[in-house]
Amino acid sequence: MSYDPGQPQTPNGQSPYGQSQQPYEQPQPYPQSQPGVPPIPQSYAPPPKKSRRKLWITLGIILGVILLLFIGGIVAIVAVVNNSPAKTVTQQYYDAVKSQNYAQAYSYLDIQTLTVNGQQQQATQALYTEIAQVIDQQAGKVTDYTITGVELGSSTSSGSLATVTVNVTRNGKTQEVHVQLKQEGNDWKIISIDHL
Repeated sequence: MSYDPGQPQTPNGQSPYGQSQQPYEQPQPYPQSQPGVPPIPQSYAPPPKKSRRKLWITLGIILGVILLLFIGGIVAIVAVVNNSPAKTVTQQYYDAVKSQNYAQAYSYLDIQTLTVNGQQQQATQALYTEIAQVIDQQAGKVTDYTITGVELGSSTSSGSLATVTVNVTRNGKTQEVHVQLKQEGNDWKIISIDHL
């Protein structure tokens, strides 16, 4: 029996609290494995985390491609509308009207009748020229025009349709004009103008 001055002793080697002093045994961390059962590891480390870098790169590439296709589609639509033959014909028509070349302007038309004094008359080059000159005298000559919109319509059995919006300036006053065109073969012709 040994004597520990810091520990109160009783004559039979028991602590004053009624327990015998036994040497401390270290508990086993895991029970021993049985035959046929794999041993339990002493320490378990979780598997290393997988990097999500490849996932983010792949998602970034996919989103980039989608964005490029979207932007490319918008650019293509704008290019088609801005460079449409219907817009070109409208520009050529108003260039001819502005320079008072009415024979050239008439060549872009495919209209059957013109309204004169509330009555429909067959649209001829001579009648068109006469009406255009009267309008030039009354409202002033076309000094400027700006195409503000091109709307490509649906296709029909006889060709595609388009509506071009033009701001036409005569005598310092600007008026919005809607020009309707129809595709005839490879050509576009003006079939209606709400104001000459």
